[in-house]
Amino acid sequence: MTAIAKQQHKANKHFTATNAAFGDPMPNVPKFLHVIYSYNGVLGSVSIPEGKNFEPHPPALVVLGALYGSADVTEKVKTLGIKFQVENAHFGDPNPGIFKNFTVAYVKDGNLRTKVHKEHEAVSLD
Repeated sequence: MTAIAKQQHKANKHFTATNAAFGDPMPNVPKFLHVIYSYNGVLGSVSIPEGKNFEPHPPALVVLGALYGSADVTEKVKTLGIKFQVENAHFGDPNPGIFKNFTVAYVKDGNLRTKVHKEHEAVSLD
């Protein structure tokens, strides 16, 4: 699939997820094409329903890294959405009895951003 998607992209810059282009491994079952791509050096991913177009664009939000106290919480932050509270309930307590800071680096609409929040503060990745 990867080679076919790359060939389609080189030819058109966008393409349609169709059985004609990618084959039909499961006839009469709706399918999705999952694409991971780089746009101007920023990684993005999208799931394209069968019959729909893929047109690469910068992902709206990409979390590059996040720390809560001494813990790397990057993967957890990716699951929380754009608004959440800095709490042990989300991240565990990597440093019991010590007040922690939360630091995140992310790309939003093509712009690199960083934020630092104290424990119990609200975060908005906007």
